Amino acid sequence: MDHSQRRILVFGLPGAGKTHLINKIVGSAGKFVRLSGGSLLHDPRNEKDRDELRKISSINVISNQATLCEKYWAACEQYAGKHVIFDGHLVVSNQGNSTEIPVSIVQTLAPHAMVFLDTSADEIVSRRQVDTERPNRDVETIGEIEAMRQLQLSIFQKYVKELGVPQILLRSEPEERFLLFLNRLCSL
Repeated sequence: MDHSQRRILVFGLPGAGKTHLINKIVGSAGKFVRLSGGSLLHDPRNEKDRDELRKISSINVISNQATLCEKYWAACEQYAGKHVIFDGHLVVSNQGNSTEIPVSIVQTLAPHAMVFLDTSADEIVSRRQVDTERPNRDVETIGEIEAMRQLQLSIFQKYVKELGVPQILLRSEPEERFLLFLNRLCSL
């Protein structure tokens, strides 16, 4: 295991812009690699299928987490020498039911820091309406998205406190703030 490797977990709602933000960072700074929870569980060449993971039962969501952890650690070893930015969720919603990812799973990922990309419900709805790459996404109201945003933000804050890791909440100018945060964290 590469002890200099930093592992940063990025959370936020589907449509918050996590993938876009992380891909910009990874593309501009060669010392980072992006891992996605959905891609680790599905064929990474077909990211469109990751929305199907949200349609399984709560029991299967939790059982998938052990597989995710194994694949995560294998990927971390594969990318030794690079810092890992993991794109994931704290809650998986499936057809009206929500399954919280246990803190024990997040702890197993051994984060050096956690990030929450906090995007307004209005912005998420706007992004989802024009996203033709993700046809299987559930359609949610602004109220439902806002309730999920509040839930995930409270879980994030609880987990950061419990795990005692540095954290950043990104709302405005996320790319610049995220890059500054990463540079400080990864130069330790």
